Amino acid sequence: WSFLVLRSVNIDENPGSEARPEQVHVNSRVVSASTSTWKKKLSSPINLTFQHLEDKTLLDRAICVHWNSTGQDGVWSPQGCQHLHSNVTHTRCSCRYLASFAVLMACSVSQVDFALFVISQTGLIISLICLVLAIITFLFCHPIRNTSSTFLHLQLSICLFLADLLFIVGIDKTYNKLMCSITAGLLHYLFLACFAWMFLEAMSLYLIVRNLKVKNYAGTGRCTRKYMYAFGYGLPAVIVITSAASAPSSYGTPYHCWLNPDNGFRWNFLGPVCAVVVVGTAGSRVSQSSRTRGSLTFKALAHLLVLGLTWGLGTFQFGPLATVMGYLFTITNSMLGTFIFVVHCLLNRKVREEYWKLFTRLRRSKEEPSSSNITMSALASSTATVRET
Repeated sequence: WSFLVLRSVNIDENPGSEARPEQVHVNSRVVSASTSTWKKKLSSPINLTFQHLEDKTLLDRAICVHWNSTGQDGVWSPQGCQHLHSNVTHTRCSCRYLASFAVLMACSVSQVDFALFVISQTGLIISLICLVLAIITFLFCHPIRNTSSTFLHLQLSICLFLADLLFIVGIDKTYNKLMCSITAGLLHYLFLACFAWMFLEAMSLYLIVRNLKVKNYAGTGRCTRKYMYAFGYGLPAVIVITSAASAPSSYGTPYHCWLNPDNGFRWNFLGPVCAVVVVGTAGSRVSQSSRTRGSLTFKALAHLLVLGLTWGLGTFQFGPLATVMGYLFTITNSMLGTFIFVVHCLLNRKVREEYWKLFTRLRRSKEEPSSSNITMSALASSTATVRET
């Protein structure tokens, strides 16, 4: 083994891959490996652990590479090398070639990128809190618990909560390719399930606005709910299973555990987006002759604006605007949980009344111990007075 340090670097990147405006530099010593034979490709990979020359920050991305001397000047290429794990000080790589190895660090140095990252993460955490409150409300708030709309809101909230939680935890965990692919598949399924329940909500609002007799069409009827479950959970499962069987390598990218934009998988979202837009637009054309109808139309338009805008941005996370669209998608997506809680809980009069009753009971429960203590003190004092007399 021999060690040397290179001051300059060229990187061999696929022009069709996900483009990102990053500064790249060598962040480890270069390890050269050779054998007595001219065998360059190994039957089993070798694992190498590199110590960083500079500590890895939160927004830095480690890339395992080997030196490819086939070009005129030679380039660093990630082909044949896999990134296994990184922490602040070390990176572990697995490579199938005998060559010169190193770790490149792609630095996201933009302060704007970091600010957007913090905003999006904060928004998603707030969204998760709002979704938990909404789910508890839909499950235990008696006046709305068994209504058809609450059934739809509950399913959407559960899917969106799981999707947001997995997004925060696993979207950037690309060091394990298998786990990254599984994460991408689960995100694909959960977001498609969100779309399916969003579509059912939009359809429900549209039918109610049209003044059709569908008050309990998705309520307590077990048969109807079976169809809802089949559409909301079964259809996304069929799409994901078909996609994974036809192109398993399309799940996961070197940057995110998401769908590979090079294979056209983003178009899996265009159908549901168009459906939501069409239903919402149709609902907005209905006459607003009554206060109730106007309120429902407002909700339909709000669904159209928030959901359509969010997933419209999500379909364009590729090309030179991938970073901008990705952050905009994350920020607008983080608003969905807050939107559900505000519109379907805080703006609902029956729910507000239940919140007030709960608040009143909690306040009384805190006041009762103090009042009982005062009573016991008074009783003890009177008893002592009687004994003295």
